[in-house]
This record gives sequence, structure tokens and C-alpha cells, in this order.
Amino acid sequence: MEGHSPAQIESVAAQVHLLVLEPAGKKTPKDGLEAKFSVYHSGACGLLLGRVTPSDYEDNIVLEPAVIAIRDRTTAKIDTSIAADSARVTVALEDGEVFTKYVEHAVGSRADPLSDAKLQEKFIDGCKSVSIRDAEAVSQRCWELEDVDDMQQFIKYL
Repeated sequence: MEGHSPAQIESVAAQVHLLVLEPAGKKTPKDGLEAKFSVYHSGACGLLLGRVTPSDYEDNIVLEPAVIAIRDRTTAKIDTSIAADSARVTVALEDGEVFTKYVEHAVGSRADPLSDAKLQEKFIDGCKSVSIRDAEAVSQRCWELEDVDDMQQFIKYL
């Protein structure tokens, strides 16, 4: 889809495992909490932003008109032939061009775990309510946790 505008998207069709759609089938989330249970929201963010991070589940992103527009054009169906950590997504553009992507293993799954760098990036993104310097310090301390002799010294960073 590179080189195409989200406005050109006519429809998005996702085929997912039951264990994805059953807990995350919220079509029109109204806030960040509901969006965490929406494969539609996650997919829209992935298409629009090229990534999905914890901050993409904040209320302002959930209520963003461009995100809502993609969610509204998205359908999701259960496909019993694919694994729980797999998905097939087909994007149809207004000009008739169609793109299909099969994800064999979701990023962060056991078969495709996050790298240390991506895990740290996700942790820091989730800590945006504190200063970035504090988030980075806590993240670094987590990597050194096995060497901590006194947990009180660790806890003071939280």
C-alpha cells in the first residue's frame, strides 16, 4: 500500500482466528479502554500509522476522524483455518487495486517475539505520563533487575 493515501481505501477485510475476534470484536470503541478490545481499531492504526503502540489506544487517537473512517470500512471474519496468532488482511482501493497481506505470526507472539530494543521502546511509550528520562531510567533498571541486591533501591525508580 506504500504510496497510497488512506483516503483511497474503499474497504479492509480481515480474516482472524476466533480467539482474536471473540475478545477484540469491538467495532466502534468510544474510548481508549474499549479500543484495547478492538481488532478494528488496532488494524486502522496499523494502516494509518504504520505501527500500533500503547499510545495509539489513548482517547484522542480513538476519536480521530481518520481512524474512525478506516474502522468503519473494516470487516473482520473468523477463519478457522488460520492460527490464533495469524491474520490475513485484504485492502481494496477505490481504483480497484487490491493488496493482501498474510501475517503468519503476530509481532510479539511466542513465534515472533519483540526484540529487546522493541520491548524497551514499547515500555517507554507506555510510560509517557512520566518524563522520558525517568522512563528510560526505569527501563534500564529493569534490564539490570537480576543484579539488584536491595529491591528498595529498585522500587524508588517506580
